[in-house]
Amino acid sequence: MSIAWNEAETIYQPAPVYAAPYDRDTRIKAYVRGRTAEPRNEQVEAVADKLKELMTEESITAFFDTLGDWEDTMTDEQVEAAAAKHFARLVLEAARKAVM
Repeated sequence: MSIAWNEAETIYQPAPVYAAPYDRDTRIKAYVRGRTAEPRNEQVEAVADKLKELMTEESITAFFDTLGDWEDTMTDEQVEAAAAKHFARLVLEAARKAVM
């Protein structure tokens, strides 16, 4: 199962909606199609703009400052992994805020 499918399973619980018939499977499939669709140019541009706001020199410096003395005890791979997760989080945050 994909992340999008798991999200849809959680969101669309069996329940009547406005007393109308509720087709959970169709709603889940539509949600997954929307979450897994190729990004449109407008979305890419919006995310890029938001990312520029988030990835400033100050935010990068602040991230490495949070490692503090730990950075001395971490291997290069651990520092790279921590940085990759941090910047992935920024990218996801930017993407989600840009398309809402």
